[in-house]
Amino acid sequence: MQIITLILSILAVVLGAFTLVLVLLERKQRRELIAAVNQRFRGMAKNNEKAREDMLRCVAEGDKRAMVAAEELHKKDDARFDKVNLVLRAVSRRVTEAQKTAQENKERIEQLEKGCVPDFEEALRAVNAVNDMNSGIANIFGFDPLEALKQSRQEAD
Repeated sequence: MQIITLILSILAVVLGAFTLVLVLLERKQRRELIAAVNQRFRGMAKNNEKAREDMLRCVAEGDKRAMVAAEELHKKDDARFDKVNLVLRAVSRRVTEAQKTAQENKERIEQLEKGCVPDFEEALRAVNAVNDMNSGIANIFGFDPLEALKQSRQEAD
């Protein structure tokens, strides 16, 4: 029975040593797995950092391009605004001239309403008076305009 106990004890020690070796190998394998996972995560972090930097660079380049495009649009808009300002100035000048003309016309109409300008009847009387005076002068000198017209026609024939 002692031999069985001795064999069982040796077997227990061998099994214990074998278990200890298995535990140590498992521990080593876990450490290697953890190291591999850490390395993979570090590599992914580096790749993510690189990708983030690339994105930031692209965004910065895009911002630069957008700024250049915005400046070009701003220049074009400035040119358009300059053209619009020139047109507005011309229109403003014309409006000012039209206002001056309207003011002058208003003053003339007010003068007409007040009677400062002679009316048609007065002007007609003045014309008749001048015609009467001319006919009187013509009679004094013996000039007949109808007779002169007849003579000029007869000479032309």
